[in-house]
Amino acid sequence: MMRLSIRSVAAVGNVRFDALQQTSRGNHITLVETWEGMKAVDTHGADEHMKQFRKKIFSISGGLYDERFYQVID
Repeated sequence: MMRLSIRSVAAVGNVRFDALQQTSRGNHITLVETWEGMKAVDTHGADEHMKQFRKKIFSISGGLYDERFYQVID
């Protein structure tokens, strides 16, 4: 998770990146990411380190990868 966090924070368009791991179940994680826009999200998702992360996490997670997008409401 540390490598993913470091690379994601350094990515162009990243505003914030938090990796939260449940203490009682190490395979339960939540990634909270804030990006400047959808182009930055798409670019980050296509990065090699993200492809490797998804490949690795799918094999150990025991659940589906759930990606949700939210928008700030003023």
